[in-house]
Amino acid sequence: MRRSDTGGYETTISSGEQVRAFVPSPLPPLPALDMAQLQAPLERDLLGLGRLDSIATLLPHLEAEYGT
Repeated sequence: MRRSDTGGYETTISSGEQVRAFVPSPLPPLPALDMAQLQAPLERDLLGLGRLDSIATLLPHLEAEYGT
C-alpha cells in the first residue's frame, strides 16, 4: 500500500513565542481509498485474529496459578 503525506507542520507566533503545529491533510484522502482492493487482506487478517483469539483461550491463567 502506498503511503502519502498525512499533513505538515506550520510555524506561527503565540504569546510572543514561535511554535510549530501539525496540520493534517484534508479528508477524504486523495486518491480515495480503494476499499475493494483492501477487502481481501482485511478478511485474511480478521481470520488470523480469530485463530489467535481461539488459541489464547487454551492458555493457562497465570494469575490463578501464581496469585499475581
